[in-house]
Amino acid sequence: MINEENIITTQAGKRNAFRVPDGYFELFTERMMQRLPEQETEQVAQTVQLPKREPAKTSRLRKLRIYFAAAACLCFAVFGITFYMHQHQESNDTQALSAQHSTQNAQSQTLSSAEETYFEEAVDYVMLDNAEIYAYLSEY
Repeated sequence: MINEENIITTQAGKRNAFRVPDGYFELFTERMMQRLPEQETEQVAQTVQLPKREPAKTSRLRKLRIYFAAAACLCFAVFGITFYMHQHQESNDTQALSAQHSTQNAQSQTLSSAEETYFEEAVDYVMLDNAEIYAYLSEY
């Protein structure tokens, strides 16, 4: 990108290629006003006259429309949240009941498995092989 800019500046230089004639902007408004047709603008202004409008009367219902919309949104939010919470609570209750039944059944099975897991963890902690375990058990 910088190389391209360097090439352009070496070929074209840094001078501004665009020039404005002297006094162009000072005389611009005068020349523009001379070019405008004055007669046509006056005729158009006389022929087109817009009727005066009275301020529109708004009914009481239109004024309260925003309040009705806000109240409807609020009611929808309140009823939606209560419905969601009720459905969510029912599903939690059924899940809790099923969890209680499954935990009661699992507790009777896990007593023996808890003893086994404790023994396996103790063996892993002590780093005993099966042969060493048999040797210790045979001594007693």
